[in-house]
Amino acid sequence: MVKLKIFSALVFATAFFHTAYAQNGIHLQSIVRDKAFDILPNTDVSFRVSAIEKQEFGSPVYVETQKVTTNDFGLASFYFGKGTSLMGHFDSIK
Repeated sequence: MVKLKIFSALVFATAFFHTAYAQNGIHLQSIVRDKAFDILPNTDVSFRVSAIEKQEFGSPVYVETQKVTTNDFGLASFYFGKGTSLMGHFDSIK
């Protein structure tokens, strides 16, 4: 019983630490399609992603680009904050 309580406490502490302090960026996914709305499998694509200040048409506080390859189903997946920064610093986003 004591071992179960210790194990539970360790799992909780690890989960809390991971969610509270480990920010690897914001995971984003998109299905990529061409002009005819056909899925583009196994295709190199680029994204430009921005964090905007306060409102929809506010000023960008951070801008980055990402180059990824879609999978067999046209899915592109990446972490916002791990790309090539064009403006600002991801860690300074509030």
